[in-house]
Amino acid sequence: MLRTLPGKRYLHWMHRAYLGLFLAYLATPLLVVAVFAFNDSGIPSLPWRGATLDWFIGNGSSRTGMLFDREIAVSMGHSLFVALLVSVLSIVCGTTTAFLFDAQRGAVGVEVLVRGQRHRFGARREVVLSAGAVATPQLLQLSGVGDAALLQRHQIPVLQHAPAVGRNLQDHLCTSFFLRANRSTMNDQIRHPWQQARALLAYWFRRRGLLATTVKAGGFLSTAGPGGLPDVQLYFNPLSYQLPDNGGAPRLTPYSGYTIFFSPCRPSSRGSVQISSANVHEAPRIDPAYLSTGQDRQAAIAGARLVRSLLATRALAQVTAAAMQPVPAGDDDASLLQFVRAHSGSVYHLCGSCAMGSDARLAVLNNQLQVHGVSRLRVVDASVFPNITSGNINAPTMMVAEKAAALLLLHRP
Repeated sequence: MLRTLPGKRYLHWMHRAYLGLFLAYLATPLLVVAVFAFNDSGIPSLPWRGATLDWFIGNGSSRTGMLFDREIAVSMGHSLFVALLVSVLSIVCGTTTAFLFDAQRGAVGVEVLVRGQRHRFGARREVVLSAGAVATPQLLQLSGVGDAALLQRHQIPVLQHAPAVGRNLQDHLCTSFFLRANRSTMNDQIRHPWQQARALLAYWFRRRGLLATTVKAGGFLSTAGPGGLPDVQLYFNPLSYQLPDNGGAPRLTPYSGYTIFFSPCRPSSRGSVQISSANVHEAPRIDPAYLSTGQDRQAAIAGARLVRSLLATRALAQVTAAAMQPVPAGDDDASLLQFVRAHSGSVYHLCGSCAMGSDARLAVLNNQLQVHGVSRLRVVDASVFPNITSGNINAPTMMVAEKAAALLLLHRP
């Protein structure tokens, strides 16, 4: 059964902060329908901060990272302007091609390609690498820090044999169910350019409207039944769109629709990132190794079965006109797994490819975020995670950055 939090005890407001916990606005009645469906499904309760909260509503009590805020942008821009004005900071836009090391394998600078010209910038203290879970291992490998066999294959001199660089890649695999609704959804509110412009202005000037919230319902839940740990994150979005086969931005569907997604929280599959040549402009080989373990396959099957049970509830059946993609052929494991393989993709939570750990054979960094085997080089991004977090990685990555800043200040002369 669905239980709500008592009063506003667990609801928080943090305005003009890097991470806001906020109460959003009721954007569509279809979210209420979703809550009734969650109730009808009989999903067991899960504890949350001393209370019981099975499902969060994006416009009621969701905890959402504010990725952009005008006041924050103005404040940060002012700080950067002052730093530039007093010559504390210089910004150079270019492509980092490699790190520079001295004879003792200490990082002393970077080589950057700016408008077709190579430039070298020296570092008096340390070099910090923050390029993300794909480009960070790529740059280390191009600089001679990586698996010796891989580097030799691409004729890159080996500075430090570090077999863990690029390994341990993790991500949340998201499976999507796209449905056509028989009543109005967000598609009808932002279908036309003038509607999109109105929504943008409402957010920019009043911090309200469709763009002020993720507009989702969902939750962390256990597919194992009562007493089980949360192992699936599920989202309900009163919006339908199409993902181009060749990539690119999603396109709104020309009809009223909604979407249900799920992601297993703790994937055990481990992928890799490897350079494909010694050219920094050539994309590396990214192998996420999705569903490569029996545990992950079973989690995907359980998640798909759970969504099917939600779609069969009276609440959702009453608002659903049709499924807008092939549905699983049956409720057996093979059919559900086949559906997951055909209708899933990344939610861009890539992490772990330069993980922390004490063993240099299995990890890339120590607990100070310093690269094993070399000195004066730290990594600060999501690639440092030893294990992926259960949910979105935005806040944990910000935490890593805060910790890194403290470490850098602690070790300054």
